[in-house]
Amino acid sequence: MYFDEVARRGSIRRASDHLNIAASAVDRQILQLEQYIGAPLFERTTKGLILTAAGEILVETVRRTKRELSKAKSHIDDLQGLRRGEVSIVTVEGALAFIGKALAAFHRNYPAISHRVQVAPAATVADLVLANQFDVGLTFNPPNTHALRLEKTVLYKLGVAVIPGHPLTQVDVTIDECSKYPLIIPDGSLSLRAGIDAFWQRGIGTVPLAAFETSSFTLAKQLAYLGCGAALVTAIDVFDEVESGGLIFLPFVEEKAPLSNLSLIAASGRSLSIPSSLFIKHLSEVMMNQNEPSV
Repeated sequence: MYFDEVARRGSIRRASDHLNIAASAVDRQILQLEQYIGAPLFERTTKGLILTAAGEILVETVRRTKRELSKAKSHIDDLQGLRRGEVSIVTVEGALAFIGKALAAFHRNYPAISHRVQVAPAATVADLVLANQFDVGLTFNPPNTHALRLEKTVLYKLGVAVIPGHPLTQVDVTIDECSKYPLIIPDGSLSLRAGIDAFWQRGIGTVPLAAFETSSFTLAKQLAYLGCGAALVTAIDVFDEVESGGLIFLPFVEEKAPLSNLSLIAASGRSLSIPSSLFIKHLSEVMMNQNEPSV
């Protein structure tokens, strides 16, 4: 519908250019739609077109209808044996290697299904799923709410990632042992940090001293790989690096070392397309086969 494109672009001219349709045709449809609704849909300003209150209501209805039509088409295609459709996924950075392998395997089985993947902070993954912007979310420690459905959860113990030959590979990894070496620590924007600080406080009465503090697991792994220190991570964070032999993951031996749960989530009560349901089933099986204990 031209209306949705005008709402996105804020201009009939920009919408017509994007749609490759004459601006007069777009303008005519907007005027006809306003006449049918019985209210103006846009406020025409010097800066462009801005949705009115009626326009806001209509655009949300239009977009919701388009999403539902896309789901219906996926169901129909599946019934016809086409296995087409889209799976939309929002994931935390720390699970990229894990989900990348799962996507590759799923694509081999269902090559006609397309995938849309976005990386987001753990704190916003659940919000994006609840806002129906994504079908599936993969995040650490999601909020406890009835609005979310936990499809699968895997628990990962805290540990350190170090290069082969690091002194920590020769001892049991404890807080005391780790404190002897430079540490690479996630900052407060990452959910793992709160558990690390609490673990250190219980163990030695203070928070860990960081040689490097970062919001990026990618940078933390790179620094560890370059021999700058021991990165405080979970096994899932260094999935590829351990598999390739570039890093070694050593879990803490203390019984009360924090557990981080990686959860596959969807919105409760939301009807998912068959491709999305197939992907959730596939990813749940992959998670269940992980070496770490799962629930």
